[in-house]
Amino acid sequence: MNKEYDKHYIYAHNLSNFDGVFLLKHLTSFENTYLKPLIKDGNIINLLFKYYKYSLKFRDSLLLFT
Repeated sequence: MNKEYDKHYIYAHNLSNFDGVFLLKHLTSFENTYLKPLIKDGNIINLLFKYYKYSLKFRDSLLLFT
């Protein structure tokens, strides 16, 4: 996490299933983090990840475009 990637969007094609489980496992291992998922019908559509003063937004491209 550094300044040049702050507030960027990262699209994962299957975030609500395999990719999201894999990411959550690793993102929750960091200290001083904040995770805020946006869930619709039991699927993660958007996941806000904050680490100190930097943030990234992960989005499920499969669910957003259908």
